Amino acid sequence: MTFRLRVSRDALRYLRRLDAPSQERITQRIDELLDDPFALRFGKPLRGQTDLRAARVGGWRLLYSVDRQSQTLTVERIAPRGQVYRNL
Repeated sequence: MTFRLRVSRDALRYLRRLDAPSQERITQRIDELLDDPFALRFGKPLRGQTDLRAARVGGWRLLYSVDRQSQTLTVERIAPRGQVYRNL
């Protein structure tokens, strides 16, 4: 079952600023998440956050949420590991 993708404005802006190889790695991970957003090898639930999950791509993290009813995966934030969890 494949989910539909939504990307927040901030996440898309950050992705566009990255170099081409990094963009490719991140979009590849997003494609993997669309096939199975709950697979623990791709992402994990965040502690204390009921709806957010995190996926690791090298030194970057993707924070995303999944709506099972509408079959939508929303990428909320893309940032370096040390910054992505601030202000949650």
